[in-house]
Amino acid sequence: MADQPKTILIVDDDPDLLESNELLLQARGYRVLTAYDGPAGLAIAREEHPDLIIMDVMMGTDTEGIDTSRQIRREPGLEETPILLMTGIRSLHGRDIDLTPDAERLPVNDVIEKPVSPSILMAKVRELLS
Repeated sequence: MADQPKTILIVDDDPDLLESNELLLQARGYRVLTAYDGPAGLAIAREEHPDLIIMDVMMGTDTEGIDTSRQIRREPGLEETPILLMTGIRSLHGRDIDLTPDAERLPVNDVIEKPVSPSILMAKVRELLS
C-alpha cells in the first residue's frame, strides 16, 4: 500500500495566491485544503488535522492569521501542527512588526515574506514536514 500524501492547509484571502500555491503543492504530490479566512481555516484544521498549515497574516483583520494560529495551538491534536506564516507586511501603521516566532506572541514555526518564490516555499514546506 502506498503512503498517503501529506495534507497541507492553506489559509489566505487572496484567491489568486491561494490557487497558485494550491496548484504548486498539488503538483508536488501533496493533498491541499484551502480556506479564505481564519475561522474557516480553523474549522478545516479541526476536522482534517493537516500535516502543515500555511497561513496569511492579514485577512479580515490586520492580525487574523496570528489570532487563528493562537487558536490552533490551543486545539487538542493540533498543538504541534507546523504553521508557516506568510506576510507581505513588515510594518503596520508606521511601526515595524517583530515577526520572530514565539510560543506566546507569535506561535508559529516560521515566517516568510510575500511574494515568495516557489522554490523557497517548497524548501520551507519540506523542512517543516521533515
